Amino acid sequence: TEAGMPVSYEDEILNYTDDKGNKKTRNPYEVQRKQIFELMAKKEYAPSWDKAKLMVRDNPVLNVKREKVNPTDAIGIIKKCGGISVLAHPYLIDTQVDSKIMGQVSRERYIDILIESGLDGIESCYTYNKTTYKGTKSNEEIKKEVWAYFKDMQVIFLATVEGDVPRVRPVTLIHYDKKMWVATGSDDNKIKQINANNNIEFCLLLKAGETSGYIRGSGIAELIADTKTRTLIAENTPFFKEFWQDTNDPGYALLRIHAREIEYLKPGTLKVERFSVA
Repeated sequence: TEAGMPVSYEDEILNYTDDKGNKKTRNPYEVQRKQIFELMAKKEYAPSWDKAKLMVRDNPVLNVKREKVNPTDAIGIIKKCGGISVLAHPYLIDTQVDSKIMGQVSRERYIDILIESGLDGIESCYTYNKTTYKGTKSNEEIKKEVWAYFKDMQVIFLATVEGDVPRVRPVTLIHYDKKMWVATGSDDNKIKQINANNNIEFCLLLKAGETSGYIRGSGIAELIADTKTRTLIAENTPFFKEFWQDTNDPGYALLRIHAREIEYLKPGTLKVERFSVA
């Protein structure tokens, strides 16, 4: 009310009217902040609920901090109940965390403590641009950062499946025309395995000074028969003539790697980013 945006907890949050005009009652233990933001938007205090959320975040009068459960205790309770504990949207955590339990620590140290307490997973792909995220990187910027690591040619580790047994080996990845290719022998075991089951994973190891990271991709491998494509890749592969006479050589096989999901650990960080590839 003091901010000129009156909202009644009793008459509008607990007792409310739904979109169809029906009068309803809400359990106090089921009240969520989003319901308040939606009401603010409905009353035209903000253009949308997510804009209302940002308005509250940036106003110290409106942004009343609620008391939260000790996260390490929460992990213990989840474990005791047989559940899996996952940290949601980690970039919404402040870069410096002032915790009654842990003291003042960095976001990275805060997450480390949760991991040490038994945290099972961390959400890595999230629509930060629609929330209270204070960072600067968009999902597209993270994707661009990942693709920038791929050179014209480099060694990756390619995993295929033989029956129910994984098989992995180093191969030269050809990054051409924004697509990923592997030129290999047609009688190679990986060709037989891909013909039987074309699900694959690959891993590109990253290095920055003394720190390491990786790009891990999962998807499918496609055996290319198109003559024009086989010739194009052969002409742009410097080592081609070392193994095959020409593109009609029966020993020449070309694979296209279709990545469906990428997992990215930037060197020097502990946070894994994950995104789908269209």
